Amino acid sequence: MNYNTNTDVNETIFEDLKEYDEITDPELVKELVGEPIILNHYRGDEEFERLFMHTVDVAALCWGNVDDKGIKLQRTPIQFKVDSDEKVMRVLPLNKFMISLAFLRCVIKYIDDLNIDDFIITGQYLTEKDREAIHNRTAKTLREYSLSTREINQIMARCALDLKNLNNVFAYADMMVFDADNLFLDHYKASKTIREINNTEYPPTAQTADIVAENAKKCKVLIEEMTRLNNPLFRANKYVKIIKEKQLEELYINFAQIPDGENIIPIIMNGNGFKAGYHDMPTLYAAAIAARVPDMMNGKYMGKTGYFGRNMWILDYGTISKTVYDCGSRNLLPVTIDEVELEMKEGRFYSMDPSGERLRVLKRTDTHLIGQKVYFRSPCTCNLLEDCCHTCYGTIALKVGELPGGFIYTTETMTGIIGQRILSAKHLLKTDSEPVEMSGNFEDWFSFINSSIVPNDTKRFDIFIKDDYADNISENVTFYIGKDLKPVTIGHYANAYIPDDLIKEMKDVYIGEELYHKISSYKVLDAGIPLCEITPINIMMTAKYFNLNRLFESNMSKYSSFEEVVSVLTHLLHKTIPILSVHGEIIIGHLARRPDNKFLRPNWLNENEPYQLLNLKDALRNTESITQALAFENTRHHLLYPIFDERNKINRVGPVSFTDFLFGVDNM
Repeated sequence: MNYNTNTDVNETIFEDLKEYDEITDPELVKELVGEPIILNHYRGDEEFERLFMHTVDVAALCWGNVDDKGIKLQRTPIQFKVDSDEKVMRVLPLNKFMISLAFLRCVIKYIDDLNIDDFIITGQYLTEKDREAIHNRTAKTLREYSLSTREINQIMARCALDLKNLNNVFAYADMMVFDADNLFLDHYKASKTIREINNTEYPPTAQTADIVAENAKKCKVLIEEMTRLNNPLFRANKYVKIIKEKQLEELYINFAQIPDGENIIPIIMNGNGFKAGYHDMPTLYAAAIAARVPDMMNGKYMGKTGYFGRNMWILDYGTISKTVYDCGSRNLLPVTIDEVELEMKEGRFYSMDPSGERLRVLKRTDTHLIGQKVYFRSPCTCNLLEDCCHTCYGTIALKVGELPGGFIYTTETMTGIIGQRILSAKHLLKTDSEPVEMSGNFEDWFSFINSSIVPNDTKRFDIFIKDDYADNISENVTFYIGKDLKPVTIGHYANAYIPDDLIKEMKDVYIGEELYHKISSYKVLDAGIPLCEITPINIMMTAKYFNLNRLFESNMSKYSSFEEVVSVLTHLLHKTIPILSVHGEIIIGHLARRPDNKFLRPNWLNENEPYQLLNLKDALRNTESITQALAFENTRHHLLYPIFDERNKINRVGPVSFTDFLFGVDNM
């Protein structure tokens, strides 16, 4: 195919087209295409190839040109029929007709027996859903005509290649050029709503969390207004989803406060430019430094998270069993249902009785269970050990049973997010914080300005702080006001810091037997430094997955029951893929060992079977599988204690006394 859209020389192979450098007349388009087209005249491969290539070259010559009404010539209506006896004349714009030919090429030999509407573009747009539907109908038709799988794959591959070539060439040929006028400025002039949003300012007393929430509301209004005004980028976004709300807020609304990947820098930038955004040296400095922190995070954490992922993959040999529907486990997982559990455990088997009688499937509509304790069959206690039966996994097993790599694949999905979040930390420009909590009388004495605690200047009062304030400052800090020691408490933050220079200015006084540091509110104001600086909690996904890392690497052994740790993991994985909650239980089950022997997994056929939970490295170190133990990095341990010696102490009947899950050797 030629696809001659942007050359000065017409390179078409068709003699009737060689004389044209371009086509500017819609009637000439119709004449050259040869309408009306009778499709069943082109059932042979060579005939259809000529029709298709000729139509493409006509489109290339007229593409982008307009008629006297301003309509682009690629939208010239083309008339066609399936056969000459058909009473109804069909019409498609040239561009849709051309793309429909790419679909029809697959089934043209059988055109007389088909409903052509199933294989042409009938909607306003060719959506991904529509394209997949046509592909599915095509493959189904070819199977019905007894074509082999190999033949069907070859035909479908040719169709996909044609579509890709057409899309690549003609999309560029008709690309709309966006500039500042049609993207924003025209609408800024025309819409009072957009002007008000673009000039958003926040007072210095606004909390970061409040700014984030307000920005999100304004962003929705902005999107609605831009769409109403037919902004081309916003209109296209309905189909391509390329606009990120975070970027819209930064570009059009307000920078809010600057996050640097780990903390939130307490500088509010009111506006989106050098006038009100980067308007002074401290703001410019903060933004410049914030851009460096994510690079340091990459270097600090990427190796650690990759190592964590590797160890999790070593742990998780296994898959959903293809032969065992129910392993017979008699140890169910007790769960108190809340909204998170209801969402994440949808499709799982549960019973109202700990014995597991009358198993039912949990549905998201089972809101009557909220607040009740129910008992789930769980991968934690599946007696297939490395694999998992359908009953313990849940009904979703039928949908994921053929995933390549088994549980290693799902583990990679879970742990890979950690690395991806760290790699994208440099793009975490949007602050997403939780509100700092203050006691109800806070505003009587203090103001919260740019994340700093400053005394009000309307009255003079003494401020007291206990001598041991540093012991609890990571959780909260309490200031006491006046001789009555009225407490004012600030909590729920990432960090709090009382300047050392201020501490040096305080006087030590005893009230009763307790030592306090005392300073006047006016002395704090005269010093020109805040009483306390607060860093809000920055809710970023990286933090969530670091918690996942810590849970498996260091905190697992602190839990005494599956019930506790599964609840923690389920809530930690909320707002991710629900299947990860199920898979998390598989990993936890792989960390379970018998209390009297760290090498052996519990026998879940025994009711109320005792167990202990090991941390990730401890579980890899103490495993029956020789391949798992050798894959783990514990080289020194293997040299000091020969790897077979410990495993040969496990008394078993059979040629070997240990199991090797990787190679399928199991003498249980």
